[in-house]
Amino acid sequence: ALTFIGWYVFSGDLRTAALNSIAVLIITCPCALGLAVPAVHAVAAGKLFEKGIFARSGDALERLAKIDHVVFDKTGTLTKGQFTLLNPEQYDPIILGLAGALSASSTHPLSQALKPYALPNTLSHIDERPGEGLRAVFKGETLKLGSAAFIGANPTHHENSTVWFKYGDRSALQFHFQDQLRDDAIATITQLQAMNISQEMLTGDNPKTAETISKAIGLKHWKANVTPKQKMKSRAQPKPQRI
Repeated sequence: ALTFIGWYVFSGDLRTAALNSIAVLIITCPCALGLAVPAVHAVAAGKLFEKGIFARSGDALERLAKIDHVVFDKTGTLTKGQFTLLNPEQYDPIILGLAGALSASSTHPLSQALKPYALPNTLSHIDERPGEGLRAVFKGETLKLGSAAFIGANPTHHENSTVWFKYGDRSALQFHFQDQLRDDAIATITQLQAMNISQEMLTGDNPKTAETISKAIGLKHWKANVTPKQKMKSRAQPKPQRI
């Protein structure tokens, strides 16, 4: 507007004023958009990250408006992921210590809860299989820590998260852990429901644990015994918009 007015006052020619003002628009608008869009994306991505949301792609903000289904992981997302071993006094200190020593080789949240009980023993041939468990050798005997299938035990359902431990030929032992809901979990589910956005939860825990958590936060749909690979490949119906 200033360019048009200035040139019109200076030249008195409407055509010259129009051409110069149009030239300013042609030159400045694309540059302004080219600078503004990345800046807006950077600021918005930063605000999302502050709230614990990581945008994986540049067009996530545009696609976010079209999302009608949300898939939650359980541990560390709907729950705090800070497990506590229930009734540690009921276990043999040696067995508990070996389980803790084996768990020290893993960053899994359940392993973190066993680490404080670790004995200062040297384990060899430590092998971790994602989604299954840990294996090591202690004094010529095999130690296993993980799922019932990995250990070779008959699966049982419990309202709390569980992990199995086997020492040599001894009977398999089950550890029970307690986790807590995140403070904003229920409010988040309630708000999404108010926006007519459906939700479901995926977890590697047993069906009883998944059902207990789902009921506590008001989720209707969940899947249990889901491995990390299955979570990555999961395709909900309707198909989720990945951001």
